[in-house]
Amino acid sequence: MANHVFSRTNVSHDNAEETEILARLLEGPIHELASYLADREITDDELDRNIMCEVIGAKWIDFEEVHLEEDENNVIITATSAWSYPIEMWEILENKGFMIDADYEDEMPNFFGSYSTAEG
Repeated sequence: MANHVFSRTNVSHDNAEETEILARLLEGPIHELASYLADREITDDELDRNIMCEVIGAKWIDFEEVHLEEDENNVIITATSAWSYPIEMWEILENKGFMIDADYEDEMPNFFGSYSTAEG
């Protein structure tokens, strides 16, 4: 059985259009989000554990809640992933100009922590 890792992430961007695009991708098919994160086309058939680990940081992720706060230019994400928190996704989004504030906790609990672009 996989260890489930619970995370809550606040993502913002100076460009409201980028925030809206991300919110739409988070609610759509996972291969479209993976394509955006990898900066290349990834088909649903091509998407596998290796690509998920490369662009998300976990072999699977379930975005349980995605809430776009348009007036705040912020997306709030509640997710569960397997074995690890979505560190790769956070780092890629940071490199794309997003600001990240996140907390995560393993169900066992083997580990917990936070990630913030504000803290470096």
